Amino acid sequence: MKIRSGFISNSSSSSFIVAFPKGFPHSPEQLQSVLFNAVKEIAFAVSEVTYKCGTKELARIIYNTIKANPPNNNQEDLLDLLGCGIDKESLKEGYEEKFEKETGILLDPSEDWEHPSWQKFERYCEEKDRIALKKFLKENIEKDIYVLKFADWDNGEAGIVLKGGIPFKNTTHIMIA
Repeated sequence: MKIRSGFISNSSSSSFIVAFPKGFPHSPEQLQSVLFNAVKEIAFAVSEVTYKCGTKELARIIYNTIKANPPNNNQEDLLDLLGCGIDKESLKEGYEEKFEKETGILLDPSEDWEHPSWQKFERYCEEKDRIALKKFLKENIEKDIYVLKFADWDNGEAGIVLKGGIPFKNTTHIMIA
């Protein structure tokens, strides 16, 4: 898990842990204003295909998702969401280098995922994830925390844009790929 504002995942869905001021948002329009400022449309390219979606529609989908999922500030519940969630093709940004430097263990992509070095790497990622989440929760103690999940098969092109995390670049969030 890395706090980020760009598209990282190659999976078919992404979850986000997002912090908003308590009681926010009051309407899709308020959410649209905060998330997108004056931008009316978002374009997002995946594998040479560009997906476009109006920010009004994105705000409506996010707003409805927030309203359907009450805030959850319980650290243990949120920690349960974490798993390394990586594969050898899309290693967590920066984790591989740090792991190799800190442990002296070189990761070999040709090795089976069950190899002891990959298992140690998975435990390393899980610990780093826990540290990042605890820091995130401490920094956002006065806010409502929401877990929002979006899939590229939901909501047409909007689902693909949402899954990429682009709407959350102006908010405090963690992307769980």
